Amino acid sequence: MSEDIQIRSKDLTQLIVPDWVMNPFYTELQTVELEIKEQLAELQADIEARIQFNQLEYLSFWVQTKNILRMPLLWQRTKLLILAFSALEKFKRVKWAVSGNS
Repeated sequence: MSEDIQIRSKDLTQLIVPDWVMNPFYTELQTVELEIKEQLAELQADIEARIQFNQLEYLSFWVQTKNILRMPLLWQRTKLLILAFSALEKFKRVKWAVSGNS
């Protein structure tokens, strides 16, 4: 079973996460896709959002309803990554349990 988990989680562990997801407030706008540039610029200008981001884990920040509604393009990109992160965490827990907690 452990080998099966490793095979299934391989894609998740090699997932490339854009810088703007991990730290949207320090990402250079010229490095992001044109489609999301405007919403990211608005987010970077929002002082309240910056404070909130610094107080939360980045995943918690992105799943807040007000952020989802305010930034639909950014949410569209991040929601798949959040699902992947959740799946990866579950795989890690199962792998840990199967391997005898070592």
